[in-house]
Amino acid sequence: MTRKTTKRDSHKPFGSATSYDVARLAGVSQSAVSRCFLPHASISEKTRKKVMAAAAELHYAPNAIARSLITRRSSIVAVMVTETTTRVTPDILFELNVALLRRGMHLLLFSITQERDHGDIVGEILRYKVDGVIACTTMPAQELERCQSRGIPVVLYNRIAPGQNTCSVGCDHIGANRDIADRLYRSGHRHFAFLAGPADAPVAEQRKQGLLQRLQELAVGPIEVVDGDFGYQSGHAAMLALYARGKPIDAVVCANDDMAFGAMDAARYALGLRIPQDVSVVGFDDVASAERAPYQLTTVRQPVGEMARMAVHLLLEHIEDRAKPPVVMLLPGQLMRRQSALLAD
Repeated sequence: MTRKTTKRDSHKPFGSATSYDVARLAGVSQSAVSRCFLPHASISEKTRKKVMAAAAELHYAPNAIARSLITRRSSIVAVMVTETTTRVTPDILFELNVALLRRGMHLLLFSITQERDHGDIVGEILRYKVDGVIACTTMPAQELERCQSRGIPVVLYNRIAPGQNTCSVGCDHIGANRDIADRLYRSGHRHFAFLAGPADAPVAEQRKQGLLQRLQELAVGPIEVVDGDFGYQSGHAAMLALYARGKPIDAVVCANDDMAFGAMDAARYALGLRIPQDVSVVGFDDVASAERAPYQLTTVRQPVGEMARMAVHLLLEHIEDRAKPPVVMLLPGQLMRRQSALLAD
């Protein structure tokens, strides 16, 4: 028995069809096929349906490597993060990935142990044909210059680089904690403490700066400060160390939510304190556990999604036009009022 051969039959292995094969089957030009697989490309819906049907029949997928050779772009963005970021606020990576995918870009992750412990991570990034870098870590001036000298734009996420020709997008940590200090003061609090994050974490220092700055303006002091590392256990230990000093405390502001959870558990179960009747506790970040019944934590939500979208937008603008001047954006945090603190309106 013989089988009738059609134009869709091919001697090619499964999945090896080319854009030329798709164009011939769909009855369109090869350039129309290419446009169908480019984000935001101009093409009619009728043509798109024909091309996609032909591509599905031929099991065709565009070759990203071949396209990068033609366009001289890889559509890959290197994202640098610390291990703390991936562990404590993984939503940052999620939102960056979503924002990049929506613009037809792909994320290549580079993780470092410490905020300033880069080693030669930039050298590793430069081994790949990335179109740009989004750094959720501090980048020394010389590392920024290495990227820029190779025509690779960098956008800093929740970091700043004073004096450098670099875009940055971040939350207004200073302004948010100034507002927290003001509200706590107006609700009657007078004895403050801050449970600090790692000394090399810029966001932790900015949060401390905002709180202490506003309290000093209000002539409140001295303010007790205990160091931590952003983790639950360090918040628990810092709260015990704070009360071991024997100073009166009625408001504890923490560098992040995980430390606030540890501080609240230490206050309740080790020190026998009531929250917020005996002490108000405030965090920062608004992680998922913050609204759960055991904590009901008053905290600040960062506009992570908007920050990610703006970081990607700025990066793509500077990929297209490397002569564009740098942009620095600070977005306000959102106060999430819950049951762990007494705050004035």
